[in-house]
Amino acid sequence: KEEDLIWCGTAAHGLIQYSRSKHSFANLNSIIVKNNNESNLYYSLYKKDNTLLAGTDNGLYSINLLNDEAEKLQLNTNGSNRSIQEIFEDSEGNLWIGSSDGLFLRKKGSTIFTVFDIPKNSLLQSPSVFAINEDPYKNIWIGTNEYLASIQNNKIEKIDSVKINNKNSTIGTVSTIVFDEDKSMWLGTTKGILIKKDNNFKRLNYEYGNKKGLNDNLINDIY
Repeated sequence: KEEDLIWCGTAAHGLIQYSRSKHSFANLNSIIVKNNNESNLYYSLYKKDNTLLAGTDNGLYSINLLNDEAEKLQLNTNGSNRSIQEIFEDSEGNLWIGSSDGLFLRKKGSTIFTVFDIPKNSLLQSPSVFAINEDPYKNIWIGTNEYLASIQNNKIEKIDSVKINNKNSTIGTVSTIVFDEDKSMWLGTTKGILIKKDNNFKRLNYEYGNKKGLNDNLINDIY
């Protein structure tokens, strides 16, 4: 049964399926390989109905769970094998893809991905997008390797630094974005945890000798 299965993306051995009833794992990377593509590193997974989307170091794949057929999805016409680091569906059914060279959007009802223009990084390139989420007010937030940004009505606002204790502080790489029941935003970054409540920011980070504080500033995920 479908509810019995859990899919896991690994860093070296591709896609793995776990059966809770059988207490056993099965390697499903052959699904990708038999479709003349291969990828071992899986960054993100997203399931809807009978389709599993897999973000890999070799692009984005759509896997039909009924017949185990896989199709590589082209995000634009050049067909480059970018790394897919985040897959997110918003409350309106639009699909957002965070990749190693920018942000892509597939609107509800469409089969076409389009580039969503976001500010370039310090090297004047499209930044890597690691995190995407939607706040309670239906604004989309993205975290990149250099900044945080919000998207509202197709307008983007880039946030490079924030004021903490009356001092400007750079954000760092944003790897995850979550919202709590108080509508506060929590960011996992390379500089610890950053919390946004209304327009105020607070940082939780490693402090030498503080046994009750964080023991590492590299925050990969928050739940």
